[in-house]
Amino acid sequence: MEIRPSVLDRAELCTQVRRELHVIPELCGYEVETQGYICAFLEARGIRYRKILTGVIADFEGRDTSNAIAFRADIDGLPIAEKTGLPFASQSGNMHACGHDGHTAILLTLCDILTQEKPPQNIRAIFQFGEEGARGAEQMIAGGALEGVSEIYALHLDPTLYVGEFASCVGAMMAGAVELSIKFRGCAAHCAEKEKGIDALKPLAQLVDGEWWMANGEKVLDSHPSSPSADQPPTTNHQLPEKIQPLSTLFHVGAVTGGTARNVVAGSSEALCTLRYFSDYEAHMARLEEFLKRTDAEFGTSHELRTDAVCPPLINAAPALARVRLAAPNLKAAAPRYTAEDFACFLTRIPGSLTWLGIKDAEFSSPLHSDTFGFSESALLYGVEFFMRILEQ
Repeated sequence: MEIRPSVLDRAELCTQVRRELHVIPELCGYEVETQGYICAFLEARGIRYRKILTGVIADFEGRDTSNAIAFRADIDGLPIAEKTGLPFASQSGNMHACGHDGHTAILLTLCDILTQEKPPQNIRAIFQFGEEGARGAEQMIAGGALEGVSEIYALHLDPTLYVGEFASCVGAMMAGAVELSIKFRGCAAHCAEKEKGIDALKPLAQLVDGEWWMANGEKVLDSHPSSPSADQPPTTNHQLPEKIQPLSTLFHVGAVTGGTARNVVAGSSEALCTLRYFSDYEAHMARLEEFLKRTDAEFGTSHELRTDAVCPPLINAAPALARVRLAAPNLKAAAPRYTAEDFACFLTRIPGSLTWLGIKDAEFSSPLHSDTFGFSESALLYGVEFFMRILEQ
């Protein structure tokens, strides 16, 4: 991809912004200093903006004011102690380990360009808080972030792609995520008289061992999927297929607690679980409830199923992907992943697309969410150029 002079001229600015943001990562919902940095950047350039909780939206009037498209960047960090050794590494115990500092630097650099170049149509820059678990997208939408917007686009840094490469796909690109808490209640008793108790560990064991997803020979939920890993890099085939077959549904138990003593029948137990799905959410939840009722009937327990958070699958719209293909002619086909991304919430309201932006090179190759994650800022210029090509369509 050839990068235009107006983007190349802002290489130093983009790098500076990324590094200044990298020093101040803040957890989702608490991005006060980050919000202040964004607002100061916009104010210095006379750009109209308004705050939505700890997020920000900025508007640019185009030559055609009848239509508006949006670009989104997430701004929060993660509770990870950084070990990159970079001179601008965070010292706060938090870290921009998912590239959100890069996403924000791309969008702020685009904003700087738009102060000099009037866009063809109205543009909205959305700086979204709380992507890492605080349901920030939903709250931004409730605050009016999508009012008057017809399409939305976003980039996400990808260490499995080389610098300057792009990947995406039509349809489900990232899984929906349901965070679940499942409690079983039995009756505590001394193990010497276990017949007087109801063991709450027994249904928990069936939940954890994964065999419960087979019911009458029918696959209910795949606790041990054989599909390609979500970390597997996208295919190198430059001919992007219209649609890639989604992965199977995944159900995972990540933490369990139960019982009070080694010689006591456990009167209660709990499992913290996640369901990753690409379709049929209601059917999966109904079948999970059926399993829980069967275990209660078998062991004499009772259960409580609590849904702590729901993020829908990220589904790219075909018309938006057509624009992405024009912006990045060598677009690679992205395999669906089990990871979730709340940009999906925007895509349930209006058409749009998420595209992976490659950052891998000889110096940086650590995965997302690792304490050594990093990237060359030169990769960000491809993101700015990509957004420019989208808005020009």
